Amino acid sequence: MRCALLVPVLLLGCTEPVLNSSDQAPTLSIVAPQAETHFEVGDLIEFVAVVTDDRPMEELTLTWSGTLGLLGTSTADAEGNTFLAVLGEELLAGANVVTLEAVDVAGNAASDAVQISVGADPDATTVPTTGTGVGEAPTLIINSP
Repeated sequence: MRCALLVPVLLLGCTEPVLNSSDQAPTLSIVAPQAETHFEVGDLIEFVAVVTDDRPMEELTLTWSGTLGLLGTSTADAEGNTFLAVLGEELLAGANVVTLEAVDVAGNAASDAVQISVGADPDATTVPTTGTGVGEAPTLIINSP
């Protein structure tokens, strides 16, 4: 009788790592308002951004914050458009930096920011006034070129 010894052969192959579809960070851009835009305290300010990700848009967490803290959250439509509207009085008088942060389900994050101003126009010129006497209304003098 003859016996044969069978030895299993294990084949090892080399493969490139496959990236999980949620390994990519979102990208985003605040498209409105433009940087350095000035608003009055009572103005409705609409922030608009475009977001992309390798995951569905509804899986993104979108958080807007300003100089004073959280302004709110928003969702993106299927094309990645998102917006948030706030009143000028919800922001700090003067210069404000408003930031949008996008975080996907894998924890990948991206952000963009825009600086605007609210309240007294930083470029406004003060016009001197003179009164004509006690108890009389001042007269506004405008010097034009």
